[in-house]
Amino acid sequence: MRIGKFSLCTAVAVLSLVASLTGANQAHAQTTTGNDLNLGGNYNVFNWTLSGIASNEGGGAITPSTLNGVSLPWVYCIDIPDNVGVPADYNNTRVSTDGTANFGAGNTWAGTPGITLAGGSATIAGQVAWILDNYADAAIGSATAQEAVQAAIWKQIYGSAFTVQDTGVNTAMGAILTALGSNTAALSSVLWLSPNGNGHNGAAGPGLEQALVTAAVPEPSTLAIASLCGAGFVFYGLRRRKAMGV
Repeated sequence: MRIGKFSLCTAVAVLSLVASLTGANQAHAQTTTGNDLNLGGNYNVFNWTLSGIASNEGGGAITPSTLNGVSLPWVYCIDIPDNVGVPADYNNTRVSTDGTANFGAGNTWAGTPGITLAGGSATIAGQVAWILDNYADAAIGSATAQEAVQAAIWKQIYGSAFTVQDTGVNTAMGAILTALGSNTAALSSVLWLSPNGNGHNGAAGPGLEQALVTAAVPEPSTLAIASLCGAGFVFYGLRRRKAMGV
C-alpha cells in the first residue's frame, strides 16, 4: 500500500507525541531531586486539634503553585508537625511517585524521621492518593471543600489523634471518608513532594519543610511537543485547503 506524504507525516507526529508522553511517565516513575517548587500565598485555615493540642494553622489547597514551571491545580499538606513557608520558592525539592516524603521527628507513625511512606504504610498513602484523585479537582474554588479534603488526608494519617472543630468541614470530611472506605489508588497517581534541602527562597540551612502532595502533571517538554504536533496538523490542514481551493 502506498504511503502518501500526509500519512507519513501524521504517523511520525503521532509516534513522537506518544513517545513524549511515555517518556514523561517514565520520568515521573522515580524519585528526583533538585526540582523547583514554587508555592503560592493562598491557603485555607480551619480549626482542628492533634493529640489534644488545638490549632488553626493553614493547610491545602496552596495556590497558585508551580513545579518546574508547570502550573499545579492544587497542593495539599501531608504531615502536620513540620511547616512550609508560603509564598516561597523551594529550588531543591524531592519528588517521588512511591508515596514517600521527608518527615520530621514530630510525626507519630513508624519510620520517622526521614524518608518514609505517608502515614507509615502503603495502604494509608494509597488512601490519601484516592482522596485526592476523587475529590481534589472537584474542590477547586470552594474553601470548605478544600478544607474537607485536607482534613480527610490528615484524618487518615493521624487517626483518632486528629479531630476537626469546624462543623461544616467535619461533616464534609466524614462524607469523603465514608466514600473512601477501604479504597486505595496507585501511589503514582499523585506526586509526593519534600521541599527541603536549601530551605525556602533559596536560603541555606537544614530547611526541613512540611511534606506535600500534588497532582501528577506532564513535563514541560511533553506539553511543548504536543503543541508543536498540533500546530503541524493545523498548518498542513490550511495548506491542503488552500491547494484544493477551499
